[in-house]
Amino acid sequence: MDPTVSNCCRTLNENLKLALLVRKFDVFYWQIDSPTFDVDFADLFSDTFSNLKNLEKLTFGCGRQKPDYFDVIAPQTFPNLRYLHVHVRSHAAQLVECFLQVHPHLLTLNLPWRAPADVASSFTRVKLPALRRLSTNATVFPLLVRAHPALKSTEVRWKKTRKPLAPPIAALHASSCESLRHLVCSGPRANVDLIQLVAAQLPALTVLRVLASAPAGPLHNEATVQVIAAVLAQLPKLRVFEYRYTLGHEYTLEDGYIPSADRRAVRAMVTAWGQACPTLKRCDLNGVTWKRPTTGKWRPMEM
Repeated sequence: MDPTVSNCCRTLNENLKLALLVRKFDVFYWQIDSPTFDVDFADLFSDTFSNLKNLEKLTFGCGRQKPDYFDVIAPQTFPNLRYLHVHVRSHAAQLVECFLQVHPHLLTLNLPWRAPADVASSFTRVKLPALRRLSTNATVFPLLVRAHPALKSTEVRWKKTRKPLAPPIAALHASSCESLRHLVCSGPRANVDLIQLVAAQLPALTVLRVLASAPAGPLHNEATVQVIAAVLAQLPKLRVFEYRYTLGHEYTLEDGYIPSADRRAVRAMVTAWGQACPTLKRCDLNGVTWKRPTTGKWRPMEM
């Protein structure tokens, strides 16, 4: 493991007063060549975590190293923890459930993972009444959302094309229909069908971001423009609409499905959307941001 991290942990273990001053702790290794997370280091980390009594924000991930790093975190309790971002392996559902049970005051939870097939049997006892921001995959999402009303910002990730669109959105409608303002949808299921579903069930949105895994086809053809315009008309508070697709894990800023040379067509598209949704002030379309100032004419802002 990185000696800098090891030295930091040893310093905190030797100086408990210093450890009590720590509010934020970030360690993140995700590359294939991550340093070995061995048993000795796991013990060192465990001692360090037990001393961080005033921790408020934790970001922790060590790839596929063994022993499972979440075994180190799971037994710990941080009374002041409000932000948690951890990468966990699929078999860790029970550990995650136990950890969340003793941290009911979380405000933000980011839990990217590939959930196991039996994940529905987990999280039944988790209660996070203060939760306001949640980001996780589409399988786990409904399980966490259904008992946690009044979310303000959230991200849903569909990892596979066969995952249904409806359950996460229906869970949001049931728990946070009036409170939700910012929604990000990402993955292969992020498409026009999803936008229609979102608009019908989450009318209070002010920001909607759709990050697809592959091009959805010619977005600027007349039929698609009108369909999206009709959808945006159902969102009376929407101010920002983003649509972009990704290649692998990286965003592409190439011309993609909207030819940059055809500015007239793109301007006509965002103008139609702005007419359908008068509150809309910004459209981010695969690397090009269009803004509508007080004059009412849409202008591109190159990134």
